[in-house]
Amino acid sequence: MSGIDIKQVKRLREETGVGIMASKKALEDAGGDFEKAKELLEERVAMRAEKRSDQETAEGVVVAYVHSDGKNGA
Repeated sequence: MSGIDIKQVKRLREETGVGIMASKKALEDAGGDFEKAKELLEERVAMRAEKRSDQETAEGVVVAYVHSDGKNGA
C-alpha cells in the first residue's frame, strides 16, 4: 500500500467519514502524517461544499403525512 499503514487509513476514514481512497490519498499527500492528512481532507471537503453551494434545487417535493391519532407519521 505504498508505505501507508492500512490502520491509519481506517482510522482516518472513521474520524472524517470520507472514503477509503480519499483517506489513502490524503495520507500519501501528507507523507504519512495523520494530523496533516486530516487537515487536507477538511480543506478538500470544504472546497467541494463551496463549489456545490450555489447549485439550486429545481425539482423535487417534500411531503409529510401525520395520522389522525397524532402518533404515527411518514
